[in-house]
Amino acid sequence: YVSTTVAAMATSRIQIMTMVTNPVTRHPSITASAAMSLDELAPGRIAIGIATGDSALWATKQKAATVADLREYILAVKALLRGEPATYRGETFTQAWANWEPRDVPIYVACSGPKVLSMASQVADGVLVTMGFAPDNVEMIQATIHRACGEVGRDPNTVDFWSNAQITFADSTE
Repeated sequence: YVSTTVAAMATSRIQIMTMVTNPVTRHPSITASAAMSLDELAPGRIAIGIATGDSALWATKQKAATVADLREYILAVKALLRGEPATYRGETFTQAWANWEPRDVPIYVACSGPKVLSMASQVADGVLVTMGFAPDNVEMIQATIHRACGEVGRDPNTVDFWSNAQITFADSTE
């Protein structure tokens, strides 16, 4: 979040995404609060990247979130950003921030397998895919997104899709 803040303050046009938080080490209210604060600094230019937490948890010997945990977390963060009550781990709560307004901060899920990709296609704004670039891989990724969206009545064209090959870095002058 510190690097994202610096980028938000030093630029005026580029899109900025955190890479990546997880549902194990941060409560959804913390992630929603950080997203809202970042969006105040760079309105409409912030996105939140999230994943199960594999690498962030290795040193702590904690287990990564399950796909179901990640889904519940994303839905809770999105609810809080809209100003609605959120339910997470059996508890329902609302935001308690003063002087704020609902924010539309997109959530992107880092996906390295079909289960997370399916879930993300149903509930997230976009996916960050690292599942290969061979034609067979791309075909499987597209089929997974289309199938998962079909299960919930979502247009697959509304899932913003990023892969390693598409990510570029802006220079410091924007």
